[in-house]
Amino acid sequence: MKKYRLILIDTLILCLVSTVLAILVYSAVGMLKGKVKKDDPIVTAILQGNAKEVETLVKQAGDVTNETDDLGRTALMRAAFVNYSDTRAEPGSEARNLLSTADDERAGIVALLLNHGAKPDSRDNDGWSALMWASWSGLNKVAAELLDLGASQQFVDKRGNTALIIAARRGNAEIVKTLLAKGADKSVTNKAGQSALDAAKLGMAQFPEKQPGYAGVISQLTLAKPAAGAPASH
Repeated sequence: MKKYRLILIDTLILCLVSTVLAILVYSAVGMLKGKVKKDDPIVTAILQGNAKEVETLVKQAGDVTNETDDLGRTALMRAAFVNYSDTRAEPGSEARNLLSTADDERAGIVALLLNHGAKPDSRDNDGWSALMWASWSGLNKVAAELLDLGASQQFVDKRGNTALIIAARRGNAEIVKTLLAKGADKSVTNKAGQSALDAAKLGMAQFPEKQPGYAGVISQLTLAKPAAGAPASH
């Protein structure tokens, strides 16, 4: 009798353990599914450079232009962002050609979104605007389009960086030139006490192989006259 009792107890324990493991696995899978979130249709269209589809979507529901994801990013911010390994590559290189193509496509999409109610100065959870994303990404035509259609340079992110400081840190000389031409204040410093010029020099020291881009930034900032605009705001 003792023998059967032990077998029964072992069987019950095994069933209990199996049930607990099944519940844990089910919960884990559920959590993973919750984290894997597909992009909205408008973001997919933006990533594909499909301006026609973007236009169709904003005409169907104009409010999609200002909806945000979990990081606070809008469709306009996604349109202003690309992530190529080297935005300071030589003209004619594959990386440069990819960037140029993306810049052409995204500039049209940015104009479309802005003309359909997108807010140019919305900022994500880190305080970045679409202009800041374009400045980081090296999308000069996108940055120019944003500026022409009302985007402000006066904002800073949580670290005190302006679009100019971000562009300088990335060595994006064309965008630095565009921002300065539109009144960017080169004297503004971030919370680390770094100006755009400091950021460019730091970038050059860290990435000497990308010297041409940083040299262009440093030249632009050195020659630029002090801005007469208002100080950046948080």
